[in-house]
Amino acid sequence: VLSLAEGATKVIEVSREIENSRGERYLRVKEVGFLFQIGRSTFRGLFPTLGRLLEIMLVKCDRMEVTKIQLEREKQKATLLRDPDNAKNWSLETLGYRFDANNQKSDEILNYFTNISPLDVLGETDYSKYGLDKPAAVVTVGGEEETNTVLVGRKEGTTCYLAHEESKLVFTLVDRAHDCATAKLRELAVLSVFPTKTSPDSIDVKYAGKALAAQYRELEENGKKVKKWVASGKARVDSDMLVKLVARLRGLKADDVIAPAGKEDYGFGESPDHVSLKTGAEEYKLLLGSIN
Repeated sequence: VLSLAEGATKVIEVSREIENSRGERYLRVKEVGFLFQIGRSTFRGLFPTLGRLLEIMLVKCDRMEVTKIQLEREKQKATLLRDPDNAKNWSLETLGYRFDANNQKSDEILNYFTNISPLDVLGETDYSKYGLDKPAAVVTVGGEEETNTVLVGRKEGTTCYLAHEESKLVFTLVDRAHDCATAKLRELAVLSVFPTKTSPDSIDVKYAGKALAAQYRELEENGKKVKKWVASGKARVDSDMLVKLVARLRGLKADDVIAPAGKEDYGFGESPDHVSLKTGAEEYKLLLGSIN
């Protein structure tokens, strides 16, 4: 729509097909019947407003009001939960377990899916053409009252295809949004195998047909009280080596979290090897399986 000096308006048709050999684009005004010749950058500058208008429709909650972000992909569901006492801290919950989240990555996902500025809008179309019939991820951003769900489809070049679940609109976005939505769990959170915050006071290990049990005790040596690892029974252990082993176990990070169909599927067997750390009444036991 062109606004004229008299306050009247005229409707013009914008043709994106008319382009000369120099890459210059044109606007055709129906009522007048002649062409305005403008540069490519000026022409492109007419359209980003469409993305900004869609942002209002797609985003239904203020990013500071978002309390959780749910990610569903490849039969795996994970939820990023915002700390109610500290909006900068996030945790990740999956399969009933909760881990400390990567706050920077969580904020990046929050930014992409609460401030959606599409590069282009394709309208309602065939989802299968863009990998949206079987999406790589389904992202749901929500607050206390409303949620907003986006389907993430195929990545193509530097863009990816997305669909807004409620409006059914398909649009393109920068490919980084696809990378965030499909990020591995180890990128989203610190997958600590032993989540204990305090030093363990006992360790139990069974591996390759051998077993070891030891306790962290206070002893008296040369008139001084020291804490050392002491093996159960008559066995002797190198306390310094156990200190290093326990430190490595407490810092152990998993690559992924999966729901096992059965212990036999992962080589655990009837009496699997294991490592167990105990802190007071709490015990964390890691079964050691095998991957072919």
